[in-house]
Amino acid sequence: MREYHVRKDNTVQYRGNYYSLPCGTYRSGQTTVWLQETEGNVELYNKDTGKLICRHALCTRKGRTVYDDSHRKPRNAGVKIAERILVHVSGNREVAMWMDNLKRRKERY
Repeated sequence: MREYHVRKDNTVQYRGNYYSLPCGTYRSGQTTVWLQETEGNVELYNKDTGKLICRHALCTRKGRTVYDDSHRKPRNAGVKIAERILVHVSGNREVAMWMDNLKRRKERY
């Protein structure tokens, strides 16, 4: 096993490709994981505990990013936060109207 640096986008670079780690794995510029290639797979381990974090199929092409969908940040996380805020300010009609308008005009938010 070799030690690899975790990038800010929660990936490690290995043999010309990037392999994803779960969202939040990157903590600082010094975050590292152990990487082991076994039977056509790339296995990434927690450096402190030795536990397997994830496994990806080894990509034979170059310049690819190999993602596990579960490693991506949930797209609706911001909506859930906004809805919780709305519950707390539900008595304020102006805030409710502003939030509703924002939701209609800018779906991303």
